[in-house]
Amino acid sequence: MYHSTRVPSPNSSSSAILQRRGPSPSFDVVVSTSPAPSSTSSGPRILSPSDVLLHTGISITPISPSSMPSPPLMLAPIAEQESDLSEGSAVGEPCTSGSERNREVTEATRVSERSIDLHLQTSDEEVQQRQVTGQSIANIREDVVTPESPEYSVPYAAEPSRHIIFPITPFYNSKNGCNKCTIWLALLFVVFLLLSIALFLVWAITSDGFRNLGVHIPNVCSSKQCIDTAFRFSTYMDPSIDPCTNFYRYSCNKFHTQAEDQRRNFIDQQKDATLRQVHALLSAPDDATSARSSKFAKLLFTSCMDAGQRASRGPAPLMALLRNLPCGPVLRECTSFNPDFYNWERHVGMLDWYSNGFNLIVYDTDVHPQDRSKMILQIRPPQLEPLIGETRRQLIALANPSETEYEPLLQASIRQNLLNEVVQQTFMRDPVEVHTQLDEVAQFIVDIDKATVLTARLTPNTTYMTIGEFTRALPEINFREALNAELTNIYKWTEDDMMAIQDFDYFAELSLIIARTPRRAVANYLMIVTGFHLQQYSNQPSIQFSWRDCVAQLSELQPVEKMYILSRQNISTEKINSFLQNVKKDFITTHRSYPLQYLGRINQMSFYIGYPRRLLSEEMVWRPFSKVNIDETNYFTSAITVLKQQRNYMLSQIGTYLDNDDTTSYNVLVPTIIYNPHVEGIVLPISFLQSPIAQPGETAPMYAIYSTLGITVFQMLSKIFWLQLDETPQKLCLDSIYRNFLNPSYRNIQIDVRNSECLIFY
Repeated sequence: MYHSTRVPSPNSSSSAILQRRGPSPSFDVVVSTSPAPSSTSSGPRILSPSDVLLHTGISITPISPSSMPSPPLMLAPIAEQESDLSEGSAVGEPCTSGSERNREVTEATRVSERSIDLHLQTSDEEVQQRQVTGQSIANIREDVVTPESPEYSVPYAAEPSRHIIFPITPFYNSKNGCNKCTIWLALLFVVFLLLSIALFLVWAITSDGFRNLGVHIPNVCSSKQCIDTAFRFSTYMDPSIDPCTNFYRYSCNKFHTQAEDQRRNFIDQQKDATLRQVHALLSAPDDATSARSSKFAKLLFTSCMDAGQRASRGPAPLMALLRNLPCGPVLRECTSFNPDFYNWERHVGMLDWYSNGFNLIVYDTDVHPQDRSKMILQIRPPQLEPLIGETRRQLIALANPSETEYEPLLQASIRQNLLNEVVQQTFMRDPVEVHTQLDEVAQFIVDIDKATVLTARLTPNTTYMTIGEFTRALPEINFREALNAELTNIYKWTEDDMMAIQDFDYFAELSLIIARTPRRAVANYLMIVTGFHLQQYSNQPSIQFSWRDCVAQLSELQPVEKMYILSRQNISTEKINSFLQNVKKDFITTHRSYPLQYLGRINQMSFYIGYPRRLLSEEMVWRPFSKVNIDETNYFTSAITVLKQQRNYMLSQIGTYLDNDDTTSYNVLVPTIIYNPHVEGIVLPISFLQSPIAQPGETAPMYAIYSTLGITVFQMLSKIFWLQLDETPQKLCLDSIYRNFLNPSYRNIQIDVRNSECLIFY
């Protein structure tokens, strides 16, 4: 803020006015001049800021305009108007001398100094700049017109007043260009802009933010699951076909393009993805937070992958185990076999897990018919499909035998393609030496396979009896001997304990098959299937193992299941269950025209999704292995011991109760949807709930969820429903009567046929 005053002009009575200009950091000097006494004039002399500073000696200190006081406006005395001294003027006063003009200028500058009163604060940087520019100021001082200079004596020509701007910052401060503050501000702005762009890209990539860019387009496919589904659908399309001619071939003609021996369904894709995920978990290094069960599983995997140690031992551990079990004469070391003293029931009971699902009597767990949460003992027939399935398929593909040719050709194929290889590689025996015994075993396998055909149904026929009732119904089978061989040490059974028998007809047929089969054939069969099952854990020169084999073998362990579950905590079981309940309601709604008795089972159906919660408990997972020691240098013995111990712990739970989210068959790492008729539930393991199966809770669109998870469950419900209709009412009615005949005291049972529901079907 500035003040204005009238300054006497040198050489005349003119005056200079310093005007107040408001808050702007500058002030104006207005110079007014009267006509000079001389006719010749060189024009007005404009004083620069340096002139005023040098002649007045004013010290200018810049201050903030907001804090600067506003002094009252003061006017300096104005000299009276001078007379025109040019020719023709009547009145005139002589011109003042140089000393008088000097005194006037001095007086004017003093008045200006008293009236302006500039209190401006100069920053350190400006002080330095002024020091640097001191030479420039000196140069300016030389150019200032003083009273003694010749130019100063030239009279001023008369002209209008002119404004001269005096900036706070002198003009010579900006000679070095933009200052450092401006550069730093520009750099900060650039850094801020780059960080903003980077944060936006991170948000857009991690949260699918770009999908909102096309909100004006309906049904935009932007999520990962949606894009994967669209890609697969687009690869199935065949654009060479006119959709108006055959839309199905146009949309799905490329779905089956693989060769017959290379075809894979989505279950194969899920199995491969599960194996890779488990392999990554087992290969990861341990850290301080790793659980004991995880370290235990990784130690076993490391031992399995140690090819050097396994090769150094070879098949010796397997042969040592077979020699310690009941054996058959096909084994060279089995020299003490006596068919007269051979007890096949005891042999069956001692093998148990060693022969896995190929045993003649397979132990398992089931639920009590009156209490679905209580676990009871179950016995069932063997499953020979993994043993002879490939041989059967090759026979049908090559020979396509008739009904009468099927059994003889199947026996020859089993003998040639299966038994010879197992005996030669596992038992180190020439098949020619024991060809007669192998023929007997092949025929026995064909008979057992024929007796187990009925168990291939979705809902096998289950009969509930006490152990005492079963032994009395089939006295030809010494079932007590089978229980006492091994199971008694794990499960303390009594004659009154309830037991579930899957396919009672098989056990009745088994007693007949055993009666007509040589004892050595039974012993050789049990030993061969035991060697066939255990050879995967041994090191065979003709068998090359890989990480897939090790992962598949260890996937049966609960510690490995726990590791996989913890790595898949992104599923929402509540949302999946809600979705499946709606699918079940839709199924019932579309089948209202059928009798309600058939829809009752569907209505009571429950879903077991993901995994049982007990597998998240480290204490429960570690309990079966707390007393097991592992020999890292002997994988075969360690793996057999651990897997057998887990099996024994499972059988020891007979008589206890299941959790409400658990069943008797819950294979977490087997990506297959399973129907358990004993608990009336469908099991969807967590390994099944992965791509390409879309699930609620993800960003997949609903049509992808319905077309994958929805249609799969709907198909399972249809199979269960139509299987009930295929079972004739007469069979359902007479089944209970037939079971009563199996009871030893059936003669005392009175059946009132007139009140039976069977009458409605006659």
